[in-house]
Amino acid sequence: MIAEYVERSEPATTQGTLYALPDGYPVLTPGDGPVIGELLYLNDLTAALPLLDAYEGDAYSRILQQVVLRDGSKLWSWIYKAATDPTLDGGIVIESGDWDQFVADNLT
Repeated sequence: MIAEYVERSEPATTQGTLYALPDGYPVLTPGDGPVIGELLYLNDLTAALPLLDAYEGDAYSRILQQVVLRDGSKLWSWIYKAATDPTLDGGIVIESGDWDQFVADNLT
């Protein structure tokens, strides 16, 4: 669905608090900790963003937020944050802000 719009991706970080939900996926909320992720460069925002909005649904809100690339440069990006408090759904804070590491640590 969205893959046809992705030109490239690269590691990036942003500020927030990352939670693990019992359903097995992460969710971001505003906060001051580093959150490690991936920045996707899309070739047609007009077509891609409505698809992403529909995929994320009412549980998330799309906001503009600054991200930092590996080389230290900063830019603004669309980010999906939780529309409600993730702890109400059993979410637990991922202190490291790194979803991949959290998954690797909890698969053993």
